[in-house]
Amino acid sequence: MPDLDRFLKVINGLLKPEGVLFVYEQNPILHMFEDSDESVPPKIQSSYFRDDPWIDTESLDYFGDIDYESEPQYWMDLKLSDVSMDCIRARLIIVYFEEFPHDVGTWKNFENQAAQLPLSYSLVAYQDYDE
Repeated sequence: MPDLDRFLKVINGLLKPEGVLFVYEQNPILHMFEDSDESVPPKIQSSYFRDDPWIDTESLDYFGDIDYESEPQYWMDLKLSDVSMDCIRARLIIVYFEEFPHDVGTWKNFENQAAQLPLSYSLVAYQDYDE
């Protein structure tokens, strides 16, 4: 999401009365590490406050189970404070936030560690009707 603030403002405009925004996502802290790192504790590879986009050219043909190089794909990290503050700026009221020790993606080797990282989170927000 290169412009989460704008996206959430659109979501707020689309919510019906008593509509709910539910987010269940990978915790951005994971992007500080390599997902294939099996060292305990994992080694920090990147800053949590990274501003430049990630560029990836690795792809997988799930049907044929073949790795190949793809056209560049770009994605950005969003800190949890980015998500929270963009909800607030979009006039969404956060009523629930929780972090979990389980992963929703490809970081399964980070689960069940003695020093556990937050691997995922969920957030629930409602539209602010007092505008």
